[in-house]
Order: sequence, then structure tokens, then C-alpha cells
Amino acid sequence: MPTELGTELGTTLGTILGAMEDQGAPLPANIAAIGPAHRYRASQATTSGGNIVSIPNEGAAGGQLNVGDGTLAQPTADAALNNAPSVAFTGTQSLVSSLPTSAFAPYNNGDDFTAVFVASIAVSGMLQAHTFASGALGPGFRQGVTTGVVSGLVNNGASNVVVASASAGGVGANVNRFEMRGAQGSRTYRNGALIAGPVTPTGAFNTAASYVPLMIGRNTAGGFNNNARFAEIILFPRALTTLELTVVDAEIFAAYGAHA
Repeated sequence: MPTELGTELGTTLGTILGAMEDQGAPLPANIAAIGPAHRYRASQATTSGGNIVSIPNEGAAGGQLNVGDGTLAQPTADAALNNAPSVAFTGTQSLVSSLPTSAFAPYNNGDDFTAVFVASIAVSGMLQAHTFASGALGPGFRQGVTTGVVSGLVNNGASNVVVASASAGGVGANVNRFEMRGAQGSRTYRNGALIAGPVTPTGAFNTAASYVPLMIGRNTAGGFNNNARFAEIILFPRALTTLELTVVDAEIFAAYGAHA
């Protein structure tokens, strides 16, 4: 992206944060201080023999992502993401959480939550983080990028999509933020800009544990074959304040570049 745009965004974020401090608002130091339940970064992967073994959860819920299907080569610098490390998915590979299904209830049962997914995608590809138990229409939460589309949705497995936000513009670097805010519905942001929503929920959410623990890549039914690169996912089991969202954006853009 143009240097001027990155400088402008950095200056704007700095001004906002400075103003909030001047007004005496409590300013979280970073994402860790805001308290995500889940945070998995490619840069923190454990590797062996040039391949990924696992990625630890830096959030409060504990656990880790383990390699499920296939083999994933160790992270490498991603030019689309400010040369930060990312993991290349090229087929049916997957990373699967070691935690029980219950650890992901807030992202499936209608509770408020905030999810941030950082990935890069070429002209043709797909990469999804999800808790779908049985293919594209199964119950669960899904967030990710597909060629030309950035999306987030929650299915209930009965009437299927309960709430969703999607918009064009997925090629290249993507910081995809998906927010669930109860009756206010869902919103999808791409690289800091609102691109879809609010979308009001329709029907009932899934309160039974018929989804699965978080997975990145191929799901249990063999869907979501991939051709993209994963850098990070963060899950907060609540809606974040405007101040917290500003801190999240500032840290993410500092790590992966400010994209427009």
C-alpha cells in the first residue's frame, strides 16, 4: 500500500489514543491487556523438521492448535503482511484446537463476541476459521476470506444461517474483524473499514454442542480446501468497546502493515 496511507493511519490512531489518554479514559496497553480467550499467531508456532507441530493459545482459555489434516510447512515471511510470518495452506490441511467444544460456545450460541482473522490471499483461494461440524451448512461459526469476499457467519444447523456479514474485496492482505452484538446484529470490517452490516439475526442460535472446536482450514466433512496464508486469529467472548477496538487495530496494523 502507499506509504502515505500507512503514515496517515498511524497518525490518526496515535491522535485518537492520545486524546483518550488526555481525557482520562483507561487505555489498555495492548491486546493481551484486553483479555482475549483465544489468540493464535503463526509467529509463535512450534516446529519440527521444517513443519509446524502446534501453535500455542496466548489467550486465557489455554490449549493450542495442533496440525490435523496434512502437513504444514513452518511459517515464512509474508510480503503481503509487512513481512510478518504466516502459514501457507495449499489444499486440505488443517489446524485443530486441543480444547473441548464448550470452549467455543460463546461464538455459536448467540452471545456477543469479537473475532479478528489475519490472512493473505492471492487471486484465487480460500481460507476459513470455523467450528462447523458437517460441511458448509452445519452448525457453527465461520470467518475468513475467499477470492473477492470477506465474510463472517453463524449457522444453527436447522434453519442454517442465523447471522452473516460478507462483502467483496478479499484479494491481498486481510485483517477481517467480525463482531456479534446481540440484537444489533453482526458487522464485518476489512482492514479497519466497515464493509458489511449491521445484519440482524434471524431465527434461533445453536445452543447444543453440535459444533466442533475451532479449526483453521479443512473441516471434518472435507470442505474448505485452501489456497491462502494464515497469520493470526483472536477471539474475545464479548463485544469490545470503541477504545479497545482502537487498541486492537493499532497493534494489528503495526504488526501486519496498515492496509486499505
